[in-house]
Amino acid sequence: MAIPTRLEFSAGGVLFRRGPKPQVEVCLIATQGGRRWQLPKGLIEKGEPVEAAAAREVAEETGCRGRPLERLDKIDFWYMGRDGETRARIHKTVYFYLLEYVEGSTADHDREVDAAEWVPIEEAEARLAFENERDVLRKARARIAELS
Repeated sequence: MAIPTRLEFSAGGVLFRRGPKPQVEVCLIATQGGRRWQLPKGLIEKGEPVEAAAAREVAEETGCRGRPLERLDKIDFWYMGRDGETRARIHKTVYFYLLEYVEGSTADHDREVDAAEWVPIEEAEARLAFENERDVLRKARARIAELS
């Protein structure tokens, strides 16, 4: 029997703020019992604009609200998951945006994540678990430098 394929579309982002020094910080989330650090992202709701989904998901997962500035990248990957009771191959597309911090506290992150933390951008790349997210962060770092 063939394994069914399901498409998923998510949005998220690189939320940044300028620290007390000329340092830039980004907000990362931890999952898998705090062992896996990644960028905040989640499923786009039916009829929801992609940019709005990115802002909503970042706010939910980090506890901090950001103002979307621009789309950074789109990544695609496959994984095995479930479609109800059936195993399925899932083709996921994630749209990442650059968001500038407006307000909020990482203490208010939702229960989907184990932690949310502000990290100096120079250290964030090494902490991220996935290479494709490290690529997104590098693009964000270049754009933030151009905006300064």
